[in-house]
Amino acid sequence: MIFVTDDDKDDWWLAVESGGTKRIGPRPELVEELRREGKVQSFYMYSSDGFAHRFSELLNVTIHAKTVEQVADVKETLSEVLSVPCPSCDKPATIRLGVLPGASAFQRCEGCQTRFHIHRGADNEILTKKWGAGRPAIHRVEAVCPKCGKTVTANIRDDDDATERYCMNCYSLLTIEASGRVLKIEPSSPTPRLPR
Repeated sequence: MIFVTDDDKDDWWLAVESGGTKRIGPRPELVEELRREGKVQSFYMYSSDGFAHRFSELLNVTIHAKTVEQVADVKETLSEVLSVPCPSCDKPATIRLGVLPGASAFQRCEGCQTRFHIHRGADNEILTKKWGAGRPAIHRVEAVCPKCGKTVTANIRDDDDATERYCMNCYSLLTIEASGRVLKIEPSSPTPRLPR
């Protein structure tokens, strides 16, 4: 399965901080869920411009600059640049948001460093809220994988007793209790390596 999206939500993309936030691929949990629930054997996720470049490499064809421009034009046509106030300090932030209802984006305020969510409602109204507002509180726990002994971190909602996380060392699926104790372990196969 090849999924092309310009949605940059954290629950889709795995990102690391390295001189700024860099997306390195789909979240392992997403790939594993597709494999387990959808029986998808191979999954690749790209941004539209990333897909255009990868497509040209795979087929050994040259993509003309005009084609790359057209991809960028479509992205621009389906989104707009907006100035929205930070819900914590009111400092304006400039973001690109999709033009269709349901579009959403995330932003970190340059003033107070608060992370916040921007959403386009069904009535086209732009809404902002602090990241996680309206959700149960979340706390971070660390568990030790019983199979390989590596530390596995998990964020557990305060209204949940446990959550599932994969050990990124041995790929076991762990059910982790809110205290950090491992309740259950299931063997799993490694997530397939995704091409650039």
